[in-house]
Amino acid sequence: MSPCKRPPPATTEIRDGKFAINSPRGLRRISIMAYRTAKGLGPDGKPYQEQYLPAKFNLTSDRTLKVETTPIVNHEIDLKLAN
Repeated sequence: MSPCKRPPPATTEIRDGKFAINSPRGLRRISIMAYRTAKGLGPDGKPYQEQYLPAKFNLTSDRTLKVETTPIVNHEIDLKLAN
């Protein structure tokens, strides 16, 4: 096994359209996921959470952000979810 060359993902929650995150510097891919309780039950007969945003915002996202070596304070990033 070779060591992982990419830093681990940095995650955070979006509340009221705002978020704060610490991330290693460099070019980082942005993915946005949102979950809700799915209709119906899962294979185990219990309610489950489904990710409901289109793949272009997460699995196949090509949006990136360059994280500088100094902290970005009050930096606004427009991550509109419109088509």
